Amino acid sequence: MGFVTTKLGSEIIQKAYSMVSYNSVDGSSNSDGCEEIPKGSNKVFCGNPKEKLNFPTLNSEAAWCQAFVDFLVDFSCDKLNIKNLMSRTASVVTSYNNNKSKFRIDNKPFPGCIGFRYTGITTNKNNKDGSKTSHSFIVYAVLDNGNSMLTIEGNSNDKVQLNGYNTKDKTFQIKDHLFIHIEEMSGGEQEVFHPFNFKEVEASEKYGTGKSIIKSYFLRREFK
Repeated sequence: MGFVTTKLGSEIIQKAYSMVSYNSVDGSSNSDGCEEIPKGSNKVFCGNPKEKLNFPTLNSEAAWCQAFVDFLVDFSCDKLNIKNLMSRTASVVTSYNNNKSKFRIDNKPFPGCIGFRYTGITTNKNNKDGSKTSHSFIVYAVLDNGNSMLTIEGNSNDKVQLNGYNTKDKTFQIKDHLFIHIEEMSGGEQEVFHPFNFKEVEASEKYGTGKSIIKSYFLRREFK
């Protein structure tokens, strides 16, 4: 089984995958993955034993989801000797605004692209102004004719986490998501990415109450 992407998209996915700490789709975990220690500190540690990871664009004022994305793109461009044209910043909204004119943008997820979410009333109990939340992530896979999407997200429950969404579920609003196709920086040549230690299986039950978890298919990670 493989997913069609680009050379850059494949590198981004592979690096992101290696940093996953928790798979929310099947509940498996990886002690070598990256997580925030202590929670709420904005300090990310990876590996076993844990070592601090320094994100170039991270600052104490912003959560680290966008800094995680910036790190992945930087790392992958360097590895492929590609000039990184992406404007980097710790702010999700600023990153979107700075990059939307540089790359193709649409509401169709594609493996290796960046997803931007701006949706829903904030769940922060200390925020009373009713502002919306923003978040960014890497698209790992698109399944079931586009009805399901797997993502790898920094600062998801204070971890690098693999998440699954049913994009047709009423709790998931695709109109609140836009996808910037930075994976195209490596050109139009496509590449088939074969996931590490994953297998496609049919889900027999619904995962998570009130969550947009994949209903028809999911990928199971077999951590060693």
